Amino acid sequence: MAASAAVARAEVALPVEYCQVRPGRMLAVHRRVHPRATHTLFFVHGSCGSLLQWQAQLDHSSRFSSVLAYDSYGCGRSPKPYEWEAYASHALIADLVALVQRFSASSSSEKLVLVAHSAAAGFALQAVRWLSEAPGEGRRQIAGVVTVSALDAVPSALALFRLPLCVLTRLQPSLSAGFVEGALHEETRAARTEEHQELLSLCDGINEANPMYMCQAYYRQLLTPSDEEIAAVRVPVMLIAGEADKIVPPAASLRWAAILGSERAQLHVLPFGSHQVMQEQPAEVNRLLDRFLDTV
Repeated sequence: MAASAAVARAEVALPVEYCQVRPGRMLAVHRRVHPRATHTLFFVHGSCGSLLQWQAQLDHSSRFSSVLAYDSYGCGRSPKPYEWEAYASHALIADLVALVQRFSASSSSEKLVLVAHSAAAGFALQAVRWLSEAPGEGRRQIAGVVTVSALDAVPSALALFRLPLCVLTRLQPSLSAGFVEGALHEETRAARTEEHQELLSLCDGINEANPMYMCQAYYRQLLTPSDEEIAAVRVPVMLIAGEADKIVPPAASLRWAAILGSERAQLHVLPFGSHQVMQEQPAEVNRLLDRFLDTV
C-alpha cells in the first residue's frame, strides 16, 4: 500500500501527456517549457525505471530551463506491449532520438543537454552520434551529456533473465529487494527520515509495476557502447557516481572518464550516495548540473 501510494503522489506531481514519437510507439512524456530558457534538458531514466526518479532535478531545473522526461517503453505510464523486439536497445535509442527531434527545433537557440541514468547513459552517448548524423531537418547538435551511475558493461548477473518467465515472475519480490539493497545507500535504507521512507516506498512501487516480460526482453537485449564508440563522443560529458553503488561501481564512470579524456569529461563521485544518487543526494546533483550548464 505504501509503495503504490508513493508512486501515486509522485505521478500527481509529474503529470504526463501521451505522444506518438514514432509509428506505433506511444510514450508518456512530462514536459515543462521555460519561456526564457537557454537550455533544454532531456532526462532519461535507467533500466526498468521511471521518469519519477528525476523529480528533484525536474523541479529544480525547470526554474530556468526547459525540461522533458519520459517513461521508456514498458515502464511507468508508457504502454507495455508483449513484443520482444519492442525493448531492444536500438529501439529505445531511436525513441530518445525521436523525442529530441520532436521537442526541439533545429533553428532554436536553446542548447540541448541529455541527462541519463545507468544503462541509459550508453543510449545517450549513442543518441549524440545518431542525431549528429541524421539527414536534413532531423539533425540536432547536442551541447553536452550528463551521466549518472553510468553502466559500462552488461553485468554477468543479468544472465538470470535467461530463466523462464514463470520463474522470474515468482522471483520478482526477491529481485526487487536485491535491487534496493544494491541501489540505495545504507543510510537511505535505514529510513530514519521521512524523505528516505518515501524514497524506499517509491523504489518499491516502481519495481512492483514492472512486468517481468518487459524486464526479461530489456536485459536479454541490452547493449552498452564500445570503447571506440565512447571515444568518438566529441561533446562535453559530466559523469556523476555514488561512492557506495553496488549495482554499477564508480570505477565504471572512472573508466569512461579516462576514455573520454580530461578535455571532454569531468567526474564527480558523491559520498552517501549509491546507484540512485540523484534521488539520495538531489541538492548536490542539482548543483553539479547547474555548474555543467554554465560551461556548455
